[in-house]
Amino acid sequence: MLLCDIADRGWCVPSGRVEPCETSLEAARREAIEEAGAILCDIQYIGYYAISDRSDLRFADCYVAKVDGLVEIAMQEESLGRRFVHHGDLPNVYYQWTPLTECVFQHSREVLQRLRDCR
Repeated sequence: MLLCDIADRGWCVPSGRVEPCETSLEAARREAIEEAGAILCDIQYIGYYAISDRSDLRFADCYVAKVDGLVEIAMQEESLGRRFVHHGDLPNVYYQWTPLTECVFQHSREVLQRLRDCR
């Protein structure tokens, strides 16, 4: 798994807001480049979750992808760095490891494995 080091969170997957006139898929690609310098391929939609902030309710789409290449993290204010982590090491590294987070990562691995099996 490729993680990025976000100043107010720690090690996590690239994420962020969808900009005006941008799809959630476009945002996933952009955030991966901005925060991890990762060029993605084989992007698969895996679901969404709700974010409740005071009186505001938003929904965030989630994707899993393979890393097709790495480039320099051009926007240093976006991320302090990147690193690859073995799935088994995630509970010790990921900034907010919960049973739900574990299920999402397991589902992501299964989606990518099915994609590999179909080729």
